Amino acid sequence: MYASPEQNTDLVVNRLDYIDPDDSCRVRVMEASITAGRTAVVDKLVSLHQQGCHLWVDVGSIDSGPLSTLKSAGIPVHKSPVHDKAILVYGRYAGSTDDRTLVFTGSHNLTKSALRYNDEILVKVEDSQPMYDAFYAHFNDAYNTGTAL
Repeated sequence: MYASPEQNTDLVVNRLDYIDPDDSCRVRVMEASITAGRTAVVDKLVSLHQQGCHLWVDVGSIDSGPLSTLKSAGIPVHKSPVHDKAILVYGRYAGSTDDRTLVFTGSHNLTKSALRYNDEILVKVEDSQPMYDAFYAHFNDAYNTGTAL
């Protein structure tokens, strides 16, 4: 479990830094809000994508800057009425040689206030296939019924 506020680094970027991107890597981001105050996260997602990781994003709301950055990188973004805060990772993580399943979830939006000012939590659940599968199905429902941006 991780907590914010955090003043010196980005708690989500720190978790994403452990992903070893390759063609088998899959990252699904479902966030109620992504704002311009979290460009480090958006830039990290773009970097993972450029290194071979496949990414999909579903949002309730997103500022124009992060949306433009993601779309310019070729990362598909859908909008749906979600209030979720979840990042699903399938791939090599933290030096593992085998693909793993991880779910990061909690109350932490991808906003500056969530990182620097609010009391928020981010929980990592790893190698729980039933949990991953439930979040995966939920993501797909929201993404597939959402509107492509």
